[in-house]
Amino acid sequence: MNEIKRDIKLLVPELQGKIICLLDLLKKHNIPMKIFETLRTAKRQEELFKKGFSKTLKSKHIEGRACDMVVHFDGKWSWANEYIYLYKMMGCLVEKIGGLTWGGSWKWKDYAHIELKV
Repeated sequence: MNEIKRDIKLLVPELQGKIICLLDLLKKHNIPMKIFETLRTAKRQEELFKKGFSKTLKSKHIEGRACDMVVHFDGKWSWANEYIYLYKMMGCLVEKIGGLTWGGSWKWKDYAHIELKV
């Protein structure tokens, strides 16, 4: 699998600012989440699609217009259902910032995903 990129500077400037704001709000509300992935190559996106981790080959991650934020406890990432409430709290903060779409509001539920609105 291709390397996972977590550098916020790989995102388009508009999204960088919104993610910095989100990170500040997550910290303020003691929600243990970190950036899991920013920019993706088309090859990585294809791998995630083939494994069923993505529903599209045309992800906004490829353009630097999307970011995944994941629960992070004691140096470990978690997508476990027991933490859905933390993802939903993040979704409320995303709405508060504005100009973003949260994947938890989609039919197929991608709770970690945040992207710029079109």
